[in-house]
Amino acid sequence: MRALAAATVLACVLTAGWAADFRYAGRLVGTQTSWRPVEQSWLAACEHAATGRIAVPGWDHATVTVECSRLRR
Repeated sequence: MRALAAATVLACVLTAGWAADFRYAGRLVGTQTSWRPVEQSWLAACEHAATGRIAVPGWDHATVTVECSRLRR
């Protein structure tokens, strides 16, 4: 009985995590988020970056530095 209860709790926690995952937000509300314009602007910024790094917006108004070599073309 304990194993069944533990499995049920685990399934509920994993389901809640999936439902709240930001990567699937577009699919959950029926609209797809287009990363194409973001990708293009980051790649364009990398072409002009002397340091090989660009600053991009992060979570909660923070700025994150991204290595241009890490972006896929």
